[in-house]
Amino acid sequence: MAVTVREVLDDALVATAEPQVEVAGDSLDNPVRWVFTNEREDVASFLAGGELLVVEGRSLVADGREKRADEYVKSLVNADIAALMVELVEEVTQLPKMLVKAAKHEGLTIIGLRRRIPFVDICQSVNTMIVRDQMRMQMQVDVMSTSLRSELAQASNPKAVADGIANLFGEDVVIFDVDGLEVARAGQNINTATDCGIVLALEEQKRPLGALEISQRNTVFDEAMCRRIEQIAAPVLTLYLDGGARVGMVAHLIAGPEDGVHVSSMEAREGHAMLDALGFAASGVYMPFAMKLKSVANAMPAIVSMIDDFESNGGCESICLLEGDLMIGFLAAQDSGGDVSVFSDRCLHALTQVAANEYVYTVHGRAALDTISLMDAFGALRSV
Repeated sequence: MAVTVREVLDDALVATAEPQVEVAGDSLDNPVRWVFTNEREDVASFLAGGELLVVEGRSLVADGREKRADEYVKSLVNADIAALMVELVEEVTQLPKMLVKAAKHEGLTIIGLRRRIPFVDICQSVNTMIVRDQMRMQMQVDVMSTSLRSELAQASNPKAVADGIANLFGEDVVIFDVDGLEVARAGQNINTATDCGIVLALEEQKRPLGALEISQRNTVFDEAMCRRIEQIAAPVLTLYLDGGARVGMVAHLIAGPEDGVHVSSMEAREGHAMLDALGFAASGVYMPFAMKLKSVANAMPAIVSMIDDFESNGGCESICLLEGDLMIGFLAAQDSGGDVSVFSDRCLHALTQVAANEYVYTVHGRAALDTISLMDAFGALRSV
């Protein structure tokens, strides 16, 4: 786990400066990427996010800056710093009132230092702690990677992959194919739902394969560990989860425009040919949608029920793919000669039904009457 503002306050050297939380801000558990000291008013232009910024109290009132405290705080929040640390010794022993007001409004955490120590010592101590933590995390990921590769080396089916991951981490594991169908499950509590697991996207060469869901009862998976598990598990599972040409065509359609805004004439022609190959007539009407899933295992029963109910209406079909925690696709009716508003109402009823599930967040576009509108809508949905 990354070093947090709270852990910085517990650092032995920082503690000698008698730090006090002046404004609690959004959270003392914000991760600190680096400690940086710069007292320029436009310091935000030099920041990349996650910094703990250290300044003298005098710098906050110099040249009438107190009157511009609101702009200064907003710039730091927009730069996504972890916190502001201010030395409050001698001339300036209290934070300017306008700065405190702005910080409380914007949710910026401010730490006051009541005893003077060199800023370079603070930077050296905390940055060393951050680097050591990063090295420790990297070593953990490397060890985990070696162990996971060993577990999956002899895996001959998805169940063996699920067993290998479950055995290594002592967690419950569920694997889903690109259609959202469960293909394997393993673990000590395989029939018990969990609300705090992680959902990893399985893909090979940008081709979606499905999702891997792992509980977090015993292990907390950080971003680096999640990426490594995806990289190791996906090539093994591609042998069993590749949906073939159909999945390739659907994936191309729902990818949306290459520029993310509007399809080119070439993209539109390719998309139309793929819709035709998938069995959708030129007169079809479509309702594009995307669902963000907190838990695939807990969300899929509601999604399957929605699709079954929708397709029970004559001439209605659906196409969707599971990309990790994202289910994206469209509801369709083969004949747009009917009332489009009736089709839209039917789709909205179905999507509202599934959105009632606490594990699903749903967004949708407007009814699309042609390939261009459909593919453009997917670009907009993905940006959302």
